[in-house]
Parts: sequence; structure tokens; C-alpha cells
Amino acid sequence: MKKIVYGDGSKVVLFKEGIKEGTEIGNRIEELVDEIKRRCMGVYTSESYEDLEDVVTYDKGIDCLLLSWPNNREEKEAVDVINKLHESQEGVPVFLLTHKADALENLSREVYEHVEEIIWILQEEIGFLGERIQRAVERYNDNLLPPLTKAVFNYNKVAEYSWAAPGHQGGVGFTKTALGRRFLIFMMKIYLDQIQE
Repeated sequence: MKKIVYGDGSKVVLFKEGIKEGTEIGNRIEELVDEIKRRCMGVYTSESYEDLEDVVTYDKGIDCLLLSWPNNREEKEAVDVINKLHESQEGVPVFLLTHKADALENLSREVYEHVEEIIWILQEEIGFLGERIQRAVERYNDNLLPPLTKAVFNYNKVAEYSWAAPGHQGGVGFTKTALGRRFLIFMMKIYLDQIQE
């Protein structure tokens, strides 16, 4: 797998087997990569199913998979890769990139069930495609996070860096309210139970 750019920690894997550089489709793919880069997401490319299969099996940080889909694509290989990805990372958005309607005419229902969207690479505006990919990554990551972690991440996004928390300074902030005091006593009991074991 080749790393093209690394942005905010989001990882978009682009499978581009069969896409030739210098062609209209190759140029559009490069424009899409540039757009994803502009949106500060990491883009990694893979050019063989063997490599892609290894990547989705062992890399647990994939936020989106873009699969090029020429008209001679083997469905079974694609479905196997998508299934492997979703076994370890349920819900990762998968996009099919195509430029020919006949490439999709014989797709099975199984493929459609595993794909979030189909991108018509020659027909749609690159900025619009980048936005769709970014939103899919954001939805996926939002669904991964439990409520408190999501709130902390969102708090950090607005550049709030004053991380004063009631647990700092020995927990004094917890003693300021009745609920805080109950929480402090509860946590102290848990802590002491763990030490005694």
C-alpha cells in the first residue's frame, strides 16, 4: 500500500487496480485524491487484491474504502474484501468508483448491499465527491464513539484547550456539589476495592 498524504488521522483507502495514469479516468482519480487531501484526510492506494486483502485484514484504522470498478471486475473478490473489512470494522463506508453504466448492469444484490454509494467518476463534480466521502467518514466515526468521547472530540474541534476537570487538583471540584460528592465517594470505593484485591 502506498501512502499519498496523511491528514487529520482519517484513513481513506483507494483501490485503483486497472486505472491507468494519464487517462481521463486516471486524471479524475488524481483530482479526487487531491480533493481528499485538501480536506485533510489521509489517502492510501492499493493496486492489487492481494495487497488490499492484507490491508483490510490487519489495519483497523480504515475510515473509508474506495473501490475502482471497471466492467471486468470479479464480484467475488470485491465481496470477500468488503466482508473482511466489515468483520473487523463494521460499518466502514465503501464507495464504488466507476465510469461505465455497463460495469454495474450485472452487479449482484450482495454487492449493492455492501456499498454505501456509487461514484460516477466522469460525471460528478470532484468537490461534491470529496464532500460525500468526508461526510461518510464523519458519520462512521461519529457512530463509533461513545457519547462522552464524542463530546470530548467535538469540544477539541472548536479549539477549546482549557481542560479543567473536576478530577484535577485531587478531586476538589467534586466536593463543590452534592452530586459531585456522591460521585467522589462512589469512585473512591471502587478505587479502594481495586487496591485491596
